[in-house]
Amino acid sequence: MKLLTLLATVHPKMNEGTKEEKLDRARAWTYIMPDIDFEQAKTAVIKILRTSKFEPKPSEIIEAVKSMTDNTPSAEQAWQEVIDKLNPYKKPEWSSDLIQEAVKVMGYKQLCGSENPSIDRAQFMKIYNNLRDRRGSEQENAAVIGMLGSKLKLLG
Repeated sequence: MKLLTLLATVHPKMNEGTKEEKLDRARAWTYIMPDIDFEQAKTAVIKILRTSKFEPKPSEIIEAVKSMTDNTPSAEQAWQEVIDKLNPYKKPEWSSDLIQEAVKVMGYKQLCGSENPSIDRAQFMKIYNNLRDRRGSEQENAAVIGMLGSKLKLLG
């Protein structure tokens, strides 16, 4: 079943309009999400349809695909890894470069000798989430620039 057909079946308003308007809608979705694999998009749409009362926007589908394919540890998982590997006599190997970067920002030796683990946890999580958000923005920027490529050169 085609993605927009599935959506229009569940949310009939998406099927409104002339044939040309429907075709334009399909073209717009294709233009916005060319980097999303069809099977991943279909899985994301089914997930959204099972949990949302409203028809999804392309951004929600993209976000759902990313959440299903992102293996980056959560801030809580990352902090637990840091706690488990704190040892002033041994250099740890981190499972993620984001964890490594967040630990570097905070200072590994300072973490090892800290007397305020709850404050360290809060600071680490803030730093880690900021790094993760920045990476997500950079990846999305790269995807959009990659998709538009030569079209951006025409604008400039």
